[in-house]
Amino acid sequence: MTTILDILAAFPADRPAIRSPGRRDLDGRNLRRSVDSVRAAIPGGLDDRRVAIIGPDTAETAVLLLAVAAHATAAPLHRQFTVSEFVFEYQDLGVDFVLVHASGPSAALEAAGRLGLPVARYDQVKDAAAGVVEISGVRPSARPAAARSRAGVALVLHTSGTTGKPKIVPLLEDRITISAGNIARALCLDGGDCVFSVMPLFHTHAILNVLMPSLLANASVSYAGTFDPLRVFEWLTHSGATWISAVPAIHAAMLARAQVEGRTAFPGLRFVRSSSAPLPVSTRAALERFYDAPVLESYGMTEVEQIASQELPPVQRKPGSVGRSGGPRIRILAPDDRDVPSGVVGEVCVSGPNCFPGYEDNAAATRAAFIGEFFRTGDLGRMDEDGHLFLVGRAKEIIIRGGENIAPIEIDDAINDHPAVAEAAAFGFPHPAVGEEIGLAVVARGARPSPAELIAHAARRLAPFKLPARVAFVDRLPRGPTGKLQRRALAEKLKDAWARDAALTGAPDEAPIGPLEAIVAEVWSEVLGVKAIGRRMSFSSLGGSSHTAAKVLIDLERRLGRAIPLAAIIKAETVAQIAEAVAGVGDHEWSPAKAS
Repeated sequence: MTTILDILAAFPADRPAIRSPGRRDLDGRNLRRSVDSVRAAIPGGLDDRRVAIIGPDTAETAVLLLAVAAHATAAPLHRQFTVSEFVFEYQDLGVDFVLVHASGPSAALEAAGRLGLPVARYDQVKDAAAGVVEISGVRPSARPAAARSRAGVALVLHTSGTTGKPKIVPLLEDRITISAGNIARALCLDGGDCVFSVMPLFHTHAILNVLMPSLLANASVSYAGTFDPLRVFEWLTHSGATWISAVPAIHAAMLARAQVEGRTAFPGLRFVRSSSAPLPVSTRAALERFYDAPVLESYGMTEVEQIASQELPPVQRKPGSVGRSGGPRIRILAPDDRDVPSGVVGEVCVSGPNCFPGYEDNAAATRAAFIGEFFRTGDLGRMDEDGHLFLVGRAKEIIIRGGENIAPIEIDDAINDHPAVAEAAAFGFPHPAVGEEIGLAVVARGARPSPAELIAHAARRLAPFKLPARVAFVDRLPRGPTGKLQRRALAEKLKDAWARDAALTGAPDEAPIGPLEAIVAEVWSEVLGVKAIGRRMSFSSLGGSSHTAAKVLIDLERRLGRAIPLAAIIKAETVAQIAEAVAGVGDHEWSPAKAS
């Protein structure tokens, strides 16, 4: 088994391992010295302890993580948690020692004080030749530490908890180093590479996707502190980076900053990597133009780092795919747990030496998460005949509208390439006639486009039943600490607002004109269960499906006393269009007197 200490021991002594703007590079020799000094500086030692680490995204925080993960169990936490959130994290994760950066936050210290946990401050040392971390201000424990065996657990983290109480994920040291090797091989990393790290060091993306693969490949990591879009290109310029890795939200923020600064290109990178969330098609294209480098999308999660990854050219990168297996075995299972054929959508399940062993102290969740040795990711996807994996969304986020399964990400991509849209997110919300309807939240880029304009734009790429029924403009989309989109939170927020706002729950945009439009609107209202119908409202956006369309046609024929060929209205979508199509059927125009 390769350990973290093995990786550090193999790193060349005189090669830069960690770089920081305005600071001396930390080479392999001093990196090992720094890791050893941390172990010696912790009162009572590190062995078999569970240590919370709260600090900025800097060299000294990275060194602490390496030291604690190599000798004990590290629990990296978000700096912006409140006191109550820190209390929960400490208690639920079983933390028995807290390391907080000299700059704070004070909430982490207050929470530790409430629980009587021992605390130490850390900061960068004045003399870089002596190491990189200085530990001081130790506050002893007010109660004895609980006995615990490390049992090979190097990192312990919470899942995002978007669907309930977060679960605890223990990451074993041997599985961490296996994942690091998988990622280093997929990216063809070597000693000449340097990654500019913009991801927070409390997240597995920064630790397992960036730091560990780089050190294993004898490559460098450049830290510039917590991500600052105002200075990111200044730092990137001086970092010596050959690649960057980030979540789509940060990539988009960097592109937006480049536009503000008037930057049209930033050449020089070997590749750009995106992970931890789906990358919109429009963002990917913009990244490749801006960096003039291939964008590699990868797929993984807290429980299993790098499930799949795209590969560097000349290997084919298929549009919409997250690549082929990055190490583990992948199965696509139907709801009855049978394997599906190539090209058929099912749940992505994975197994391999980099998969976590199960949730801590939660046997029920572990049983539900595995089928045999395979972990159920909760993601839906399909695999083609070449082994390329295509994701279509989370199983719990799929919108089921009138019996049709709709992936929100498909709608996102269709809207995101509109020039007036900064970002958009689709989600499902309850509808009495079709079960779930499609909502869309949009962050505008400058002047807001009209909802009708956005839906018309999406209609060029999407079938009518996939078009949004409601559009809301928001200042920002809700995201978790790592930038992961929280669609369920969005749905909860907007469905209540729409329930209060009659203008968004079916009030007509323009009242029907004439008796024929009034009859069409009345039939729609009865069939779709929508009280007020406007003459320019879209049938599909109100919940119409092929089944309800047939019912509308039958009811219209009954009301009007004449046969209406389906071909006459197949392309009609609004009340006005259908009324116009119906009026033109037959030798004479329709009039109220001709209706029986």
